[in-house]
Amino acid sequence: MTIPTVQQISNKRVLLGAAALLALCLGISCLLFQTGFNSTWMTSIHANPILPPVFWSITNLGGDAYVVLLVLLLAERKPGVITSWVLKTWLIGALVAQLIKHWLPMPRPASVLGVENLSLIDHPPLVSGSMPSGHALAAVSCGLILSVILVQKGKSPWLVFCTGLIAGLVAWTRVAVGAHWPADVIAGAGLAFGVVALAFVWERRSSWNPWFARTPGHVLVIVLHLLIAFYLTTPQSDSVVVHGVQWALAGVSVVRAIMLAKPLQWLFKALIWGLCLGLLFVLLRHTDWALTYAKLEALPIWLLMTCAAGWSLSFVFRAIRFQSEWKPEGHVPFLHALKTTYLHNAAVLLMPMRAGELGYPVLVRCLFNVTWQQCIRSLLWLRFQDGVVLLVMACLLLPFVPLALRLACLLLLLVVWVLVSLFAKKWWLRTLRSRQFFIRHLRAFLHQRSDAWGWIWSACNWSCKLGVVAVMLQHLTGLDILQTLQGALTGELSALLPVSGPAGLGTYEVGVWTGLALPWSEMKSFMASVLFTHLFFLCVSLLGAAVSLVLNGLPLLHVTPRKDSAHV
Repeated sequence: MTIPTVQQISNKRVLLGAAALLALCLGISCLLFQTGFNSTWMTSIHANPILPPVFWSITNLGGDAYVVLLVLLLAERKPGVITSWVLKTWLIGALVAQLIKHWLPMPRPASVLGVENLSLIDHPPLVSGSMPSGHALAAVSCGLILSVILVQKGKSPWLVFCTGLIAGLVAWTRVAVGAHWPADVIAGAGLAFGVVALAFVWERRSSWNPWFARTPGHVLVIVLHLLIAFYLTTPQSDSVVVHGVQWALAGVSVVRAIMLAKPLQWLFKALIWGLCLGLLFVLLRHTDWALTYAKLEALPIWLLMTCAAGWSLSFVFRAIRFQSEWKPEGHVPFLHALKTTYLHNAAVLLMPMRAGELGYPVLVRCLFNVTWQQCIRSLLWLRFQDGVVLLVMACLLLPFVPLALRLACLLLLLVVWVLVSLFAKKWWLRTLRSRQFFIRHLRAFLHQRSDAWGWIWSACNWSCKLGVVAVMLQHLTGLDILQTLQGALTGELSALLPVSGPAGLGTYEVGVWTGLALPWSEMKSFMASVLFTHLFFLCVSLLGAAVSLVLNGLPLLHVTPRKDSAHV
């Protein structure tokens, strides 16, 4: 830790200054208790509340030790800058606060003044352990560390003052919610000066930052962020607003953990998979398994066979589109196209973070003597085509899209298609062959070999997939077919997310829930049915890939591109 402005102060002066402030705060705290003004002040505060309860509920969350730890960890750009000082402060503060609470079991305000004389917020503790306020200790410690960082960076004194003011307001929240006496908060603030000073001197003598700057230290910080996120998912208040703030902070902590893990590819992939599987576990924790098993046993065999056949039919349409896509390079036998489609899909399902997409150029080069660039541009075009088809279906089917917007989108697509294909085709092709910066990057996504039939095959593929998933969900949940169709659509749209679990587990289930638009009280009993539907069609896909592996290997066709084929 290098803080030039503070490094000029000796350890002795730091400790003496902190001890003086600690003694002053403890003296004021004792004076409040001895004069009885502590009780009078507490009663007057609760007799005339100044701000609404939701304000104090939010600021009360800011004094939580885990929230404070999150704020301080976010204050550094990477682990190993102030991590050691932060964790030492956090550990010393937790130890000192708990020891004093154990040795001096002071009664809480509600047990002395009575619950009826206080405007309690968010069910504060009512028993002993009042002195000192741990929230005040944590909030003021956070304010002190942040103030030192701001001074180091040469920030405005007004910003430092505002930081201290917010820390003091968060500490005072414990009085406003009825959890602590004013003397407890003042004592906790005084202890914060001593704790931060001790951690600072300890940091000067022996720093942990070099260890945190290495991979093991990064891993520990990532684990801390995940633990903080898990802790924040537990409701700390009755206010819905506070619940939203908690989930937002949990999301920030998870995103921070992901960003720290990104340079460590193995850890990044394991973290994403772990988060998605953890999400799946949370969704399934309260599901009605008995109801799901009963409905599974009631499913007729003809329904399972029909759904499997419909799902397989979607691969047939994808294989036909593959034939159309590579027609300029030569004829692809249908069985070879079907095999390529199945194996590419299996690679995407089984490899993490959609790394299986790289199987497409490998499989195509087994059929044709083409370049890697041609294969990747073809893959980008097919994915762009699938995305457009899914978004058009979303405009048609999803209930939260207004009817006017649906019609406008369809009309716009129709007009653009007519203008481009009929009236501006030559201009469009000439433009795409230009060397402008934007067009050169756009070409990678709009590179195509197939004609307009590719859009039709893509629409048929998704219609089959969504249809059979909707039928399966309808039989397992008893919901309306249109509602299950919407759930199937949003489940497939979840594949557009930048992160996903193994074979989409976790994110797909959340996507289906979004489309079904059911409250959690109703959805939790159906979550196992959604998981079974997902696993059933995964097995059908992998079974098709296994059958294609039994067939003969793909022949290598050296095909010379046709002279009349147009490559944009």
